[in-house]
Amino acid sequence: MERCLIIDGHNLLFRMFYGIPGTIKNSKGEDIKAVIGFVSGLIKYINKFSPNHAVVVFDSETSIASKCDAYEEYKSNRINYLDVPDK
Repeated sequence: MERCLIIDGHNLLFRMFYGIPGTIKNSKGEDIKAVIGFVSGLIKYINKFSPNHAVVVFDSETSIASKCDAYEEYKSNRINYLDVPDK
């Protein structure tokens, strides 16, 4: 039986970025813990489920806007980070 593993890329990346305590930096001093965690998470799930195929999907930047247009209450309780000024 063929098995396909479908991974919500944004969810996994978010969980790895905020779920890994501390920081992991590259030689340039850039924080790379999300990348390390993401790849480690992919490997973990592939080893756990042994799929024949794996697909990672990400929402587009415009997907939330179309969902909000279709359903007003979609994420209505969340902060719109586009309105938050950069530090």
